Amino acid sequence: MNHSQERKFFVVLCILLSVVVIICNLNIKANASNSKISIVLDPGHGGYQPGAVKTYNNIKYSESYMTLVIANAAKEELEKTGAFEVHMTRTKDTYLSIPSRTSLAKDVKAQALISFHINSAGSSATGSEVEIPNKNYRPQLNTEGIALGKSILSELNKLGLKNRGTFTRNSESNNRYPDGSLSDYYGIIRQSKEYNILGIIIEHAFISNKSDVNNYLSSDEKLKALGVADAKAIMKHYNVNSTSISQNQQLNQDNKASNVVQDIELDSDDPNAYSVILGHEMRNNSNINNAMYPIVGTSQANKEQLISYYKSKAVFPDFYSAHDTEVKSLDDFVRIYCQEAEAENIRVEVAFAQMIHETNWLKYGGRVKIDQYNFAGLGATDGTKDSGSFASVRLGIRAQIQHLKAYADKNAKENNLANPLIDNRFKYVKKGSAEYVEWLGQKENPNGLGWATQTGYGNIIRSTINKILQM
Repeated sequence: MNHSQERKFFVVLCILLSVVVIICNLNIKANASNSKISIVLDPGHGGYQPGAVKTYNNIKYSESYMTLVIANAAKEELEKTGAFEVHMTRTKDTYLSIPSRTSLAKDVKAQALISFHINSAGSSATGSEVEIPNKNYRPQLNTEGIALGKSILSELNKLGLKNRGTFTRNSESNNRYPDGSLSDYYGIIRQSKEYNILGIIIEHAFISNKSDVNNYLSSDEKLKALGVADAKAIMKHYNVNSTSISQNQQLNQDNKASNVVQDIELDSDDPNAYSVILGHEMRNNSNINNAMYPIVGTSQANKEQLISYYKSKAVFPDFYSAHDTEVKSLDDFVRIYCQEAEAENIRVEVAFAQMIHETNWLKYGGRVKIDQYNFAGLGATDGTKDSGSFASVRLGIRAQIQHLKAYADKNAKENNLANPLIDNRFKYVKKGSAEYVEWLGQKENPNGLGWATQTGYGNIIRSTINKILQM
């Protein structure tokens, strides 16, 4: 081979080697992109659910705002590593239902969906805690939750927050997983586990504790520090350093860690139901959210949530199965509520929450009796008229929902109802005079109109709605 041929051969060889290097680099980048850890961050509450709210020195602190700042800071920190593909359940002051949150995690094949919250209890409670799944059904998610929870609490403790530990909470309404074991209490943790996704809830500090607020929640800078601490813990858990992708970041699909969480508002009907020693937050039942809750629209709660909430507080009366041909169980009762609400485009959680308040969980005890099938005190307002009676459970529910439509929909007319009018009181309601739940109380209604004169009537119903949505 002469010198000229050698040079040509060398040039061709260099070109081939360059092509190989380029292809290898492209493959490495593609593999790096494909191997990113999918994370969903969930700023708790939002929209019509402000979460816990507290005012100090005329400054109002809202959980839904604070969790968004924390989550955004965590997102920014995680994305700096190049190791994470970060998704957010919300990026502004909006509400996303629990099923939508878990579906997002499933759709993006998340290894973690982590929900950010601020705690509330007595004024002496302080520190941070993490809610994790129980050991049932998929025990590896409990193990993963303990590890991730401890990592998070360790980083928050470095900021000075007391480490209150990790906690589990079982269903109190006998909900079961497919294998028959007792499910988790919180709907989003429960639903996540059914997708084989780990669900955790980070409670960063107590809005009810002035010291916690001053030290950790009183400015965006302090809130962002919480988010950075969360991100550091997540990186450590997945063996990712702060600047580059770890070679060991990829988890086996069978052992993936996926963290999905819900907005939480614990019942406070019994102030001692969940003590701060157990580490569970206590919410204020009063509605202090500026965002009103519309009565008309697509239901935000499903049948399972309504059933779970009712079972958590009461036992369904035997009366209905003995006297109504269509209703043999709570499931039948709730199914009718869902059907009738959908027919009139009324949010079922509004009607169901109103029923709970008006009937005292179907225990009655006032002027209206159980055999009247009157679920909303129709005709019994202030005891000035005879209370209404209806022929069946379905017709009583239908009358209530048609009446709600009269208050909430300015275009409601007898001839555009989905079914024949049940109760003539519909005709005397000023249509559209109470389009929001909060306006069902006459004292809170700007028009001076409404369903009942009880002070805070609509706010009481709204509080129950919030609890239903958290099941």
